[in-house]
Amino acid sequence: GSDLPVKTVTLVNNGGQGTLKAVNAEGTDVTEIGEGGTLTYIVEGLQEGYELRYLLVNGVKHTLSVQADGSYRFVDENIATNRVVEAVYGLKTFTLTLLIADGGQGSFTADYYPTFPYGQQIVLRMIPAAGYQLKSLSMIGEDGLPVQVPHEDLGDGSYSYTIAPEIAVEDLAFSVSFGLISYEVAVSAEGNGTIGDAFRDPQEVAYGSTVNIDFAAEPGYYISSILVNGVTVNPASLDPRELDRETQEIIGGTLGLTVTTDYRIVVTFSPILYRVTIADTVNGSTKVYTEGTTPSDGSDMRLAAGSNLTINMVADQGYHIAGIEINGNIIEGWEIDPDKANNNVNVTYTLNDVRQNVTIRVTYEINYYEIRVEEVNESVNFKRTDNTPSLFGTVGIYGAEAVNGIFTGIRNGTDVRFIVSPVRTKGYYIYSFTITYTDPSDSSGGKTVVDVLREGGISA
Repeated sequence: GSDLPVKTVTLVNNGGQGTLKAVNAEGTDVTEIGEGGTLTYIVEGLQEGYELRYLLVNGVKHTLSVQADGSYRFVDENIATNRVVEAVYGLKTFTLTLLIADGGQGSFTADYYPTFPYGQQIVLRMIPAAGYQLKSLSMIGEDGLPVQVPHEDLGDGSYSYTIAPEIAVEDLAFSVSFGLISYEVAVSAEGNGTIGDAFRDPQEVAYGSTVNIDFAAEPGYYISSILVNGVTVNPASLDPRELDRETQEIIGGTLGLTVTTDYRIVVTFSPILYRVTIADTVNGSTKVYTEGTTPSDGSDMRLAAGSNLTINMVADQGYHIAGIEINGNIIEGWEIDPDKANNNVNVTYTLNDVRQNVTIRVTYEINYYEIRVEEVNESVNFKRTDNTPSLFGTVGIYGAEAVNGIFTGIRNGTDVRFIVSPVRTKGYYIYSFTITYTDPSDSSGGKTVVDVLREGGISA
């Protein structure tokens, strides 16, 4: 044995994070060995956090497993050449597991992932997806149970958590939970109208949800404006929507929204304004007004629902009011004098509780008069005997016939020619001839008497 060639062993302990030695079969530290001998290379006493990455024996890399006592061993048999043994150390490497709870939406990253060196400070970064928020961050213990850890809000929609170096000394696992953000949808109404039951009180609604908000104006009102977070929304965009038949104003509908933020919605209900139209008329004047306003032709008038509209009708001289139609309906009971049409020359009629556009048509017709003729025998001697007009004198109207002394159907403006015929053969003559006029437009009942005979109005 002693005559065998000796082979040298050179030990190179890089970094010195542990000790490297070569021992022979007897367990003695050696630096040489006889040719064909066996050595065991032992790496032990490693500093905290370090491990043997590999052992180089004459340039050949050997990766070793750690022993129960924390050492590494490699047996080199049948040594035939000199040996150069080199230990290469490095920090231990651990596994970092990042989990996102089921249903979560967002990203979960780390600046060292999926592995990290011993004692490394690690920053975890959590970024919820749009509409989501970070609910919790937990560290998974050895027992598999999560323990919540604090996190920092970075103010840009992301969150962070720093793993301290003293924690980063073993495999680690973290779990993050994201959840939908709930936003408040608050709806208020101004004026006469209602909001659907579902949103009469503020509601918490998850991000991305679609909500449908119903609006309904009270009778006589319409939706004049909708503000969503201060921005005007055209009521015509409501779908579906309901229109007022007369004005085509929107009186109800549904506002659909996809929730992405808090909402403050204000809907305003205003009185529907109805138009007034007076159909072209002749031979009279038709004006309209409401309380506190001046009578006008109505062209610029707008009536709020529920208003009372007063119609004043004045016939021209020689004409009277013959009929009233409102929105195509014949109105009854408006006459001042139902029995004498000519007396209806100045009439006021009130249309109450207007809830539609108003079209007024007033008919003015020419007057037709009656003439009553009374023949009187003023004779002193023969009044009793000549007691009928045919015995003392008659009065007629050219082209007309009387019934019981009354001539009817005399059109306003007609020239009337009276025929006065005293019975001259019996000595009668025209003693007096007066005409009494009654003006139907004179509410005081005044009369005008004309003495035709004295004014020379009679010719033979």
